[in-house]
Amino acid sequence: MLLFLALVALYLLPLAHPALTSLTGVDTSWLWGVHLVPVAILAYRNGFWGALPAVLISVMLVLLGEYVLAATVLAGQAPGTSDVLALATSFSDVCVAALALYARRTAHKLRDTAFTDHLTGLPNRRLFLDRLTHRIAQASRRPASRFGVLFLDLDDFKLINDSLGHEAGNEVLQRVARRLERCIRAADTVTRWGGDEFVLLLDEVVDRDAAEVVARRIHESFETDLEIAGHRVQLSTSIGIAVGTEHDTDPEGLVAQADTAMYGAKGEGKGRLEVFDRSMHERARTRLALETDLGRALERAEFLLHYQPIVSLENGSMRAMEALVRWRHPDRGLLAPGHFIEVAEDTGLIEQIGSFVLREACQALAAWRVRYPAAERLSVGVNVSARQLARTAFVDEVASICKELELPPGRLNLEITETMLVENADLALRSLKRLREVGVEISIDDFGTGYSSLHYLHQFPVQSLKIDRSFVAALGADPRNSAIIRAVVALAQELGIRTVAEGVEYASQRSVVHELGCDLAQGYLFYRPLPPQELEALIAAMAARAANSARMAQAAE
Repeated sequence: MLLFLALVALYLLPLAHPALTSLTGVDTSWLWGVHLVPVAILAYRNGFWGALPAVLISVMLVLLGEYVLAATVLAGQAPGTSDVLALATSFSDVCVAALALYARRTAHKLRDTAFTDHLTGLPNRRLFLDRLTHRIAQASRRPASRFGVLFLDLDDFKLINDSLGHEAGNEVLQRVARRLERCIRAADTVTRWGGDEFVLLLDEVVDRDAAEVVARRIHESFETDLEIAGHRVQLSTSIGIAVGTEHDTDPEGLVAQADTAMYGAKGEGKGRLEVFDRSMHERARTRLALETDLGRALERAEFLLHYQPIVSLENGSMRAMEALVRWRHPDRGLLAPGHFIEVAEDTGLIEQIGSFVLREACQALAAWRVRYPAAERLSVGVNVSARQLARTAFVDEVASICKELELPPGRLNLEITETMLVENADLALRSLKRLREVGVEISIDDFGTGYSSLHYLHQFPVQSLKIDRSFVAALGADPRNSAIIRAVVALAQELGIRTVAEGVEYASQRSVVHELGCDLAQGYLFYRPLPPQELEALIAAMAARAANSARMAQAAE
């Protein structure tokens, strides 16, 4: 029995040793010998039951570690300073004290967990609302007092999760939290509201201008890129501001105001800020209704495609078409993308809409190719969103659709905006290379609006450039636009890339872009976006002319 008890103590005490060393700051390996002594003595004098208190103390050292030692010290019973038997007989008191210390430490940990965001270490929503409630109460007693609530949403954060993974996304959130902490004062509060949203409480601001200063400071802090998992990540954030006064009583209402202003900022583009005003309520209600209707539109098959032909500037013949989505809204009629695409991107519905457009456009062209041999030389352009491009399964989806519909991949032209390439260069390069391996052609849409360096052109596997309509519209008004188009066309020709002039509405514009060397053009001067039936009639007429020309040539022979 003595040997058994000694082995138990030898096994248990080394487990308790690290906790004791951590608490005291000194080496406590001497406890091995001290606690083996009472176990051995008590077992020798009184047998197993007499040694049991010492064994239990050893067990408590393992289970409660530092708490037993702390309780023993408080009781004046530190190991080596009292009689071993007295320590054993006071075991119940020590256990009670240790358990009390353990309960107190656990309560502190639970309290911290209840008010802290586990990922970033920031105060969580519950603690933020508690502090905001307290600040509102202060304002009611100090009528001249003002405070600010800032609502932040990271722009395109889902792209980071989709392309680099959730671990990288979590690291981004942690690094953003540290940046925000450096932008505020000690009396202010920053919290992670949820997902990629953060909310700040500015404890004291003179007016809205003071809150805007903090918002601009935050924007400046986002100008430095992050290095995440070996990738350079560009971040921006949309910020909504609400200024609290003595008239405010609802903390969640103030946060909602800042949230509404944030959506107003997103509507103006990325990296913007907006201050809440009462008119935003109506816009928020309109947006909410639009989001609800948009969510049902796919289920109700309310989307359809129109097609705008792209023509040769040399002879005016149709060479391709761009698929443009339309929404047949039950109350508002036929809506162009400008009325709903932004909301679709914010809600994530853009992926489902994009998949619909891709399949519908490919299916239409495949059918026309079967009916009209002249359509075999046509290609269809489909706009691709950043969310689609970020999906790892997107390339497989494109390849699968082309194979299923027996459409040559080279007759599908995926249009990517220049801004998308610049902001997500690594992701875009990987995805576009895979798409080119499938055989799909790539166009850069709205070229000239993303302020990118022209050196991007030789990095990406691009077959055509679509010069933005803003340059075409200003032809004649500003000679610099002609110089820009000429330079872009010259570089594209050097790289073997086709150029398409967008938004050509007048014959004079057609003449200029032709003289500048553009290959193709698209715009109302040639065709408006056409419903499928009208475009098919155009293809049929084109096929008839081709057949007639062939017959005439044969007759001439």
